[in-house]
Amino acid sequence: MIKLNDQKKTLSLVFFSLLFCVSYFFYRIIVLNDSGLRSTFTLDLVMLTITIFVILFIYQSYIKKSLHFERFFVSLFEHNPSLTFLIDGNGKIISVNSKVINILNYAHKDLISNKFWNLFENPDELHYIQDQLDLAKSGKSASFIGKLKNKEANNCMSMNFTLIPIREHGLFFIVGHDISELQTYRNRIVKTQIELRNTIRQQQGMMFKFIKQGDRYIHTLCDGELLYRFGLTPQNVIGKSLGNFLTGNIVDDKTNFYHKAWAGETTTYEGKINGISYLASLRPILRDGKVIEVIGSCVDISDRKNMEEELRKKTNLYRSVLTTMSEGIFLIDKSRTITNLNENVEEILGIKSGIFSETTMNESGIEFVREDGTLWDYKDLPGMDTTDNGTIVKDAVMGVKENGHIKKWISVNSKPLALNEESASLVSFSDISLQKKQELELKEMNTFNEILMENTKSGILVIDENRNILLINKALREIFGINCDEKVEGVFVGLFHSAFTETENFSKEIEEIAAKRAASTLTVRSNNGYIFKLHYSPLNLKNRGQAHLWTFEDITEMSKLQESTLKAQEEAVKANMAKSDFLSKMSHELRTPLNGILGFAQLLELEKTLNDRQQTFVKNIITSGGHLLNLINEILDVSRIETGKLQITSKMIHASKLIDECIGMMSPLAEKNNIAIIVDIANIADLYIYADPVRLRQVMLNLIDNAIKYNKENGRVNISCEKMNNDITVYIKDTGIGFSNEHVDDIFEPFYRIKETNTEGTGIGLSLTRQLIQLMGGSIGAKSVKGKGSTFWFSLPIHHEFELTEYEDIDSNISPFEIGKKFKSTILYIEDNLSNIDLLKEIIEAQTNYSVIIANSGKEGLDIIKNKKIDLVLLDINLPDINGYQVFDELKQHEHTDKIPVIAISANAINKDIQYTLDKGFADYITKPININEFLLTIKKYV
Repeated sequence: MIKLNDQKKTLSLVFFSLLFCVSYFFYRIIVLNDSGLRSTFTLDLVMLTITIFVILFIYQSYIKKSLHFERFFVSLFEHNPSLTFLIDGNGKIISVNSKVINILNYAHKDLISNKFWNLFENPDELHYIQDQLDLAKSGKSASFIGKLKNKEANNCMSMNFTLIPIREHGLFFIVGHDISELQTYRNRIVKTQIELRNTIRQQQGMMFKFIKQGDRYIHTLCDGELLYRFGLTPQNVIGKSLGNFLTGNIVDDKTNFYHKAWAGETTTYEGKINGISYLASLRPILRDGKVIEVIGSCVDISDRKNMEEELRKKTNLYRSVLTTMSEGIFLIDKSRTITNLNENVEEILGIKSGIFSETTMNESGIEFVREDGTLWDYKDLPGMDTTDNGTIVKDAVMGVKENGHIKKWISVNSKPLALNEESASLVSFSDISLQKKQELELKEMNTFNEILMENTKSGILVIDENRNILLINKALREIFGINCDEKVEGVFVGLFHSAFTETENFSKEIEEIAAKRAASTLTVRSNNGYIFKLHYSPLNLKNRGQAHLWTFEDITEMSKLQESTLKAQEEAVKANMAKSDFLSKMSHELRTPLNGILGFAQLLELEKTLNDRQQTFVKNIITSGGHLLNLINEILDVSRIETGKLQITSKMIHASKLIDECIGMMSPLAEKNNIAIIVDIANIADLYIYADPVRLRQVMLNLIDNAIKYNKENGRVNISCEKMNNDITVYIKDTGIGFSNEHVDDIFEPFYRIKETNTEGTGIGLSLTRQLIQLMGGSIGAKSVKGKGSTFWFSLPIHHEFELTEYEDIDSNISPFEIGKKFKSTILYIEDNLSNIDLLKEIIEAQTNYSVIIANSGKEGLDIIKNKKIDLVLLDINLPDINGYQVFDELKQHEHTDKIPVIAISANAINKDIQYTLDKGFADYITKPININEFLLTIKKYV
């Protein structure tokens, strides 16, 4: 195309030149008819001939040069090792070289007249290429990168295109260079850099790089754990100079070291940022004798105080960063030179930096074996294979064999790495000897489990989602009646359901449990009379999906034992209930006559006409009655504890106040027996405990009573307290007869009594005391020296945040007959027991402000209330016609009687019944036998 155009232009120029010369010549001769010209005709003809020959010579020379240039251009075009295109201004292909045909696999005719951008993988590149053509039309060369696809579109190549304009012809010469390998190499470098950066970031140090721009040093990389501990981030450093994130003299000081590094000197320096001392190492990177960048590393040296740590400050970047890693890391280059990046390589493998050839490996006596025991060939070792072939090795397991024995196992990783523009590999390994040992132990455990499964007495069955058998052990084969040599794996398990009773229900339950996939148990009975407990657990098997585990536990004997035990328990419960019922009734029946005995004895005690002998008799009656009442109460409390019916109502209690009250109540008994009570509780004056005040008073009185009863004449009782952690411990120490320490546990058992004493007792008190303390969340104990005395103690928790509980102090010295009111009130007493009637009548009529009316039945009491003004009703619960609750309900139904306070008087001392009565609306509840002082104080509250 270039040849034809040039020839046409040249021929046209020659033709028009000759035509002009000839025309001018004949014009002079013929038209002008100049005789003078005719005389010079010969000369003109000669000059014309010379001119023609000169023009022809010039033309011939031009033709030769054009042919030479064309042959050169064609040769350059056709034999160019790169892909070469000739396109016009519209992007249409005019010509291509053979390289294009061979590489893209197109026929020549398929390319000619095709659009150049149709050969690209990404159709979006059309506008970009057109922009480059427009740029080239202005006479400027252009270059761009794109991906060409072959004819089959199954292979794409990254190309760098150079576009050269041929302005004389309006054409463009395009040369494409294959940069696929270069692109891959660049990607590998980027990947390696990212991996190295991530590795650095995981370490304790810091890595950074900088270059010089003008007079400033600009950081191009900075990362690592130490950077963040400095209080900085990569964003604070990258793209910035020292002055952007450091201040004061530090900038000048560190800049001097940067100067040295940029001058080609490897240097180190120390500093302190954010309270952290560090050692920085700067290493210049040279290219063609010039420093192109400086790599720096920082390590924390705050904790390094000895010479070894000081020496380690001066290690290079990689050793500083990787020293703390548990893995061994080294480099292998093409020359088979190993560069250890940390000490673990030598410590674990015994390999030092240097040449590591097949010969040196054999000389060291080291061999590497696979898990199956076969040897690794030298060329296949991770690192060697990576360096030679670029193979990435991940988690390769190798045994390190020395002198014929495997000393350790390692897991090896290797990745290709470009080192000084040569292929190399980065190898890391970790010691997995412990893991391999555990794997071996796991295999042994699996073997053990298999043996155990086959020899266990419980049946084991695993089935898949379709209920086909996956695993069955020997015991279950025997249950199903399957021979050991019979293959049942894969058989539908439902075929064996007939071995159990109620087969249809059994199958349905099995399906429902499996569908829920929740741990469950099921008890079934086999046709031969055995009872099994089936335990279900869902399984998820890696290769089989969801599965089901069933274990069959033979509980035939256990079920029989449980049945007999349950029967015995039911009988014991019945017996216990019968005992409790008996004790409750006994308590009620004993309290009723005891009420009369103690009540009338208290009245006699108040008579001033009795002589001393009679007073002694009365006091003995009261003492004996009181002892009998305590015995009844203790037996009843023990029964309640055993049946779980004893209610503990805990409150915040002022500890020292309650102890003082108990001591005051026991002082008369101590004085009577010439026993001194010594109290030291000032250290708990402001402390409160959380306990049941009634039961705690019962515990204190019992322990003080024992300390007095079992004391010697003129003895002492010491009461002290101690605060320990969050508890108050109360000590009651006596100087009595004591007992052997071997009986400490025995004395808290029911009905146990020390044999060496004649002091009366039931043996219930200490047992009840221990159980009450335990119910209140405390502990109790004792220690004793025989013949010298005993110390009993109990502990209860302290509560600093409290609600003050008020106590009513009963002054036993106040005479019942001193309690009265200004105006006489009418009291109705409804009771059928004549002894109780006489007692209360005597007590009430002795008060000048009270009058009493007696009713012997519930209905009689209701009739009296209708016709008389009553201020208070004392109501027995157990009446001959209607019970006390029915009388109470009737009173509450009428407007003129529903405001009258009603106090229940009953021999029933069960807490549950007392609480029921109070919840029903009774004003109060008095248990028989009554205490006259307490009785009068109670009625005084209402009339």
